[in-house]
Amino acid sequence: MPPWLTDHDEGAVDGAVWGTHWHGVLDNDDFRRAWLTQAAAAAGRSGFAVAADTNVGDRRAAQLDRLADLVGTHVDVDALESVWEESGLPASAPSYPVIAARVE
Repeated sequence: MPPWLTDHDEGAVDGAVWGTHWHGVLDNDDFRRAWLTQAAAAAGRSGFAVAADTNVGDRRAAQLDRLADLVGTHVDVDALESVWEESGLPASAPSYPVIAARVE
């Protein structure tokens, strides 16, 4: 199978099956639009147009804001913070790079 995303062994394409282990690659708006256009062409869907105004980062931020509002309304956050502080766990999770940053 030929590689999909790089000149090396990253990702693969076999007919209508495309795969990669790069989590978050479709979060990159330009990459996702190009891939969807290519997939539509491969499926014979002429005239397919990807919405130019979809922004994954904005949609994710809006969903997280909604989740934060719901948690703030329905969870005793002060009690939760107290339990967390007493647990001795770190205040935040480690940060890992996201592949979308590499694709841009």
